[in-house]
Amino acid sequence: MIYYVPEDGQTGDVSVGGKMNLDPKEWTSFSITKHDAGETIDVLNESIVPFSEALEAAKEFFHSHAQERPRSIEWREL
Repeated sequence: MIYYVPEDGQTGDVSVGGKMNLDPKEWTSFSITKHDAGETIDVLNESIVPFSEALEAAKEFFHSHAQERPRSIEWREL
């Protein structure tokens, strides 16, 4: 899942997935710490994109002059 927030105070957009063979109405938990018993974040499966697509989007964002929303993936407005 990737968030894009164009400016402070705006809700932004979230990536649209669907390529991971996950039930789009279910949630997946991801660890956000190094420890097994650490904090997690729950993500709606419909927003999960493959790592290769997330990496491509990150590269596109990094190389854009105005930090524009990457066009290499699909987005849903929050």
